[in-house]
Amino acid sequence: MESFFSHLKTEGLYPNDIRNLAETQRRIKKYIRFYNQRRPQRKLKN
Repeated sequence: MESFFSHLKTEGLYPNDIRNLAETQRRIKKYIRFYNQRRPQRKLKN
């Protein structure tokens, strides 16, 4: 979980000039979609 929040801040929020709460929420939702659907994932070996 800590890793996710670190990625969210460094990749999803800090690089952008965010000026209000609505923009922050939009950016977070956009990053969560990216993180879960399009971001390359490591496969666990079973």
